[in-house]
Amino acid sequence: MSDHDDDQPIAEPLARGLLTGWLLSKTLPGLIRLAMWGGRLAVLAAYGAVVWRRARKALLAGALDDEGDPAFAAAPSVVVRERGLVGWIRGPQP
Repeated sequence: MSDHDDDQPIAEPLARGLLTGWLLSKTLPGLIRLAMWGGRLAVLAAYGAVVWRRARKALLAGALDDEGDPAFAAAPSVVVRERGLVGWIRGPQP
């Protein structure tokens, strides 16, 4: 005996299945593309965080103290301790 009763029309389940398949075929490539871009952005963010941490650590250790900007009264390592890395990048504030 089949799963189909003679009382139910076959067109409705068939149409529902075709519509579901069509929607999946149209959205799945977009979702895969979105996931791939999300992965790339996650890797980029991770590398950016590592670079930011290494730059901050090097500045705090005094890597650029010999090449200090004359606009600052203190060495870069002191400025980074007081104002943070972004404050050092922005430069002296009036």
